[in-house]
Amino acid sequence: MRCLHLAPASEARSVLRAGLRPTRWHLQGQPEPVRGIFCLPLLRDRWTTYQWLRELSQWKRQRVVAVTFRLPDEEPVWVGRFSQPHQLLRATQAAAWIEQNPAGAEMIVDRAVDSRDLLHVREVPQLWGWTSYPEKPPGGELPEKGHPLRQRRLRRLYQDARLMLRQSSSETEMLSALAAMTQAAEIDGSRFSAAPLRHSAVSYWPSVRGTTARLLRLFHRREAAPLLRLLCDDREAWVREEAQRSLRWAFAGCRERP
Repeated sequence: MRCLHLAPASEARSVLRAGLRPTRWHLQGQPEPVRGIFCLPLLRDRWTTYQWLRELSQWKRQRVVAVTFRLPDEEPVWVGRFSQPHQLLRATQAAAWIEQNPAGAEMIVDRAVDSRDLLHVREVPQLWGWTSYPEKPPGGELPEKGHPLRQRRLRRLYQDARLMLRQSSSETEMLSALAAMTQAAEIDGSRFSAAPLRHSAVSYWPSVRGTTARLLRLFHRREAAPLLRLLCDDREAWVREEAQRSLRWAFAGCRERP
């Protein structure tokens, strides 16, 4: 099977020379971090395959290049929507799942990819894909920017997520509430208060605290900084790392994808 990884253009030469090296990520529902390479299978629907291009180019603040590589059909990979639990499937099964659930999908190969498995590294148009939000929010499509009902709909979406978080009593419920809150914050998190996230920042479950640390990147730094500093002292090392990374991005005036 052929897969596509999007890399910063500044890394193109090193990728050609040394291949793709995994980075450390915590996946929803997994107690331990995973070291892997984000990619998507090459599908007939080009939009699905290249959907992360515009978001990544804005996040990295530079052009990205397309790295195509071979992956055995039977190799186990992690697959799921970003900021939601992932499952371990064979590569061909993961490709079928992505075709059925394309918006915000990501696949993770938990090993390095040798340069011998690379097919090519090339420049691509930087116009494919979505930015900020990969699918319609609950309740349908938001009105376009400038429409008087847009902010009202966004506030309702965020308030519903706040209520869901406050009423949550299990790890799964809290992660679902945070995913719903992410949908509103990705669009315009700077307009919302991060105070409700204190409930999840002191949660018993590390996965909830880590997800909160990543979500706080989407809020105004004045709102996010106190909770991030709290999470920087978390008892779990990977949660502390997420909080420290988010704090650096908050004070750099940047936004990172959740």
